[in-house]
Amino acid sequence: MKKIAFASFCFLFNLGFSQFQEAMRMPPAEQTDLSKESDRVLLRQVDKIPDNIFSWNVKTLIISESDNLKSIPPKISNFKNLEKFVITGGHGITDFPKEFASLDNLKVLNIHNMQSETMPLQIFNLKGLEELEFIRYSYF
Repeated sequence: MKKIAFASFCFLFNLGFSQFQEAMRMPPAEQTDLSKESDRVLLRQVDKIPDNIFSWNVKTLIISESDNLKSIPPKISNFKNLEKFVITGGHGITDFPKEFASLDNLKVLNIHNMQSETMPLQIFNLKGLEELEFIRYSYF
């Protein structure tokens, strides 16, 4: 009876974990068309954040799989209406610019795989932040 209960638990755990993985899955592989303005921007495999989007009314910015991205530019403060910022996957960012603290409308901040032992201090000055996820090592 113990083996059956254990097997059932393992099955339920695996089922729960697969549902969790599905829920955390990144959006479809296509990247945002950067030739036209959008309030939701998905950047994959970028070396830098393209200059043209800093004039857009971006509300969600997702950066993933960007191994060669080394910094967040001070122009990030141009995103006055940014509500969600996600940076995940490989990147070489070790800190955020001081201008990051001026993102008063930022509610959700997810940082995965940052090349730093500590969270950037600018995060603690975000007035509207409701959700913070800082994971040093992640497979998402």
